[in-house]
Amino acid sequence: MGQITWNDTTSVDLREPFQPIVYRAAAQERDPGTDLRVVLRSGLSLTGVRSAVTKIAARHSPEITLSCRAFPTMVRETLLRDRLMATLSGFFGVLAILLASIGLYGVMATWWPVAEARSASAWRSEPLGSVPPAEFEARYYEQAAVA
Repeated sequence: MGQITWNDTTSVDLREPFQPIVYRAAAQERDPGTDLRVVLRSGLSLTGVRSAVTKIAARHSPEITLSCRAFPTMVRETLLRDRLMATLSGFFGVLAILLASIGLYGVMATWWPVAEARSASAWRSEPLGSVPPAEFEARYYEQAAVA
């Protein structure tokens, strides 16, 4: 029996708090249950390890069923939710930048011609349709007399 008190080890989920892990021999269990998780490290391929372990288990008891998975696959499946959230966050970030750029373009497209017209009217008032003061007064008084 051995106890490991690493501060960076989890056994089931990456989000669970770190807890000490105790390793015991299967013979020390009072109620071993129906399942057992075994981690094997081998230089062989997964199919080679699977066939060797299946033969050994079948010799011990033909009722044993095995399920073998590669460790990188297990890690990939564990991190799938985090990877999806990162992808969605990146997508919405790019979408926000795109919408902000379109909005800024719209503001600049309406502001720039107005600013150009104002600067042009400051020194070219006649071509933009401005009326001299004397003519304006005559038109104003004429409309007031009609009303």
